[in-house]
Amino acid sequence: MKKYLTIGEAAQRLNLQVDTVRRLERNGTLTAERTDGKHRRFRAEIIERYARTREAAPTRPRGKALPPKDRAPRVEPAPSRPRRKRIGVDASPELDEWESFDSSEPPQTDINQLAVAPPPDQPPSANFNRTRDEEIKRLQAIKNVGIRAIPFVVPPTWRARIVADLERFVTGRQFPSYLSLFEAGNIVRARVEEVLEPYRAELARHAQERAEKTTAESRLDALKAHGRRYVVDETSEWEWAEASEARKDVERALDSEVEADWSEHDVEDLADEILDEFEEDEEEEEEDDDDERDSYDEN
Repeated sequence: MKKYLTIGEAAQRLNLQVDTVRRLERNGTLTAERTDGKHRRFRAEIIERYARTREAAPTRPRGKALPPKDRAPRVEPAPSRPRRKRIGVDASPELDEWESFDSSEPPQTDINQLAVAPPPDQPPSANFNRTRDEEIKRLQAIKNVGIRAIPFVVPPTWRARIVADLERFVTGRQFPSYLSLFEAGNIVRARVEEVLEPYRAELARHAQERAEKTTAESRLDALKAHGRRYVVDETSEWEWAEASEARKDVERALDSEVEADWSEHDVEDLADEILDEFEEDEEEEEEDDDDERDSYDEN
């Protein structure tokens, strides 16, 4: 067995994707070492130990259904006490009526006999109607001040909430008649702002999320651009075909793995891992060519 394994061989032994092996190495589950040729390698015994750990992982047993709870015993109603018979007394309708009387229950009285008819309603006076109409108009004027205080950009759903709140808030008890319209307007405008506080907080939260998303996207684009520049510099002396293929592989890895919280050093490490694989393949091909050349010379 080989002492060291490449990342591709380790992924094949563990039956995992190469990207998954990279993540396991990055989070510390697997440990890679630098060989004398400064290539990343995994010790074969570490890979074998991790493979046996994965194969020996226990499966979760299924739970058993619990038995249903016992039902409470049914309570039968107590039997009624038998009626006691009189000895030596002739039965008569009067005695039966007296014996059936239960002294524990008060006698029933017809409620209709005790009710007193209320006096007839008096028609409201003209002065009362006029005062009531003026009060309705006054409260409606206060509500209108609050409705006009709603910003134009507020969506209809929040506008409906404010109107419903004003219907409950603006009352004669809350706004007595001695309160001027100016003072009432200040109170009702403050109430509108209070109802709009959750809406404004939601707007601020959305704005912050958009700003954070924009910052993360800008950071991600900058990291990918740094990775592309780095791989171009590293493959500048390669043959054109190999350099082009390596750059494409690095580009795919940058798009799928790089995150906004990475550093430029992390991006360079990812590019180095992919470039190391290309260098390893090239060295193996050169060794095969040398072996073929030696065998040809011997013949």
